[in-house]
Amino acid sequence: MKRIYISNEKETTLGCVRFILANAIDPHQRLGGAVFSLYKRNEKKCCYEKLLSGLLTGENGVLIIDRLEPGQYMLTENTAPEGYLFEFTKVFFNIEMDRTGRVIELDTILIFNYPNRRACPCGYDYSCFGCGCCENHDHHCLFL
Repeated sequence: MKRIYISNEKETTLGCVRFILANAIDPHQRLGGAVFSLYKRNEKKCCYEKLLSGLLTGENGVLIIDRLEPGQYMLTENTAPEGYLFEFTKVFFNIEMDRTGRVIELDTILIFNYPNRRACPCGYDYSCFGCGCCENHDHHCLFL
């Protein structure tokens, strides 16, 4: 005999989000070793509170965070991968449910970091672009 259990408790549906960290100049190059923190918006306080820290991108640049309750979130980069510039990146996203109570799937979110020495794919080095240290800032490549 098969037993069937019925519960009147509402199930909490949890969401998942996938981030990929890539080289801003060559987006096919994925970056591992970046450290992130995750915050959730507290509706009562109208601010974001830290949920998780020390979230590390894998060698393939992927960071997956699951078991997220519906709500508004913010992901911040705390440490850039070795050889890349730290840019205080803030990524805002929502975990939402549709009318049937199912979590709406999110697309993968791409995040980019620039190498320490910024070089255009055509070979031009623009790491000092706009700093005023030299007058060689007349590069007009399509990649900029």
